[in-house]
Amino acid sequence: MVRGWRKLLMRHVRINTLLVGVGAICLVCLVFGQSRPTEPEKPTQTTVCQLVAHCKKFNGKRVQFRASVSSDWFEHTALVDPQCKRGVVPLTSDDADKRPDVEAFNRAMDEGKPGVTDLHIKAVFTGRFVCKPTSPSPRGRRVIEIDHVDALEATRTKPADH
Repeated sequence: MVRGWRKLLMRHVRINTLLVGVGAICLVCLVFGQSRPTEPEKPTQTTVCQLVAHCKKFNGKRVQFRASVSSDWFEHTALVDPQCKRGVVPLTSDDADKRPDVEAFNRAMDEGKPGVTDLHIKAVFTGRFVCKPTSPSPRGRRVIEIDHVDALEATRTKPADH
């Protein structure tokens, strides 16, 4: 009888030790493995001209640049810099559209109508740059997926009298 009792006690001690070890591992996983909201990747400061000239270098990266809007207010819109000929197509997501800064940019864009030439929009744009140089559509070759808009300026110039 004593022998059986000793085996049972030893088995109980081993099970308790195993449970304590498993519990400690679970606790460590919970403490260090918690998913915390991650800060967005710090954007690379650049220009439209650099994005156009070095498209592949910036592909997939979060970038920030100052640009003006060039648009026919119908179907062609690009973010441009007077120092270079080509631009970057701006896109926003449903999530980004909920941000007050992006919403203000969208409202400014809504002021443009085909034939309007007196609306000038400038801002600092931040977002993920996508480069697809072989895209059949020029609109898909250089795109900024905007997540933030700063220093928005939307002005109207008085048309010249003729």
